[in-house]
Amino acid sequence: METADESINQDANVSIVEKIPKVVFVLGGPGSGKGTQCANIAKLFGYTHLSAGDLLRADRVRIRFRKWVT
Repeated sequence: METADESINQDANVSIVEKIPKVVFVLGGPGSGKGTQCANIAKLFGYTHLSAGDLLRADRVRIRFRKWVT
């Protein structure tokens, strides 16, 4: 079991490059398989898949709901 000091020292040894998140953009036309490939990439490499279209649609619903409630 490691102490808190050992844990802090291990964090200090991590380079700044390792702390920068990796971002991958997948581009293509409609129906070209972007979603399928992103699902495969996320599963294989442990990435999180964020779809710009899904995020924008969810935000639009959130904004409409907020206007409806207030």
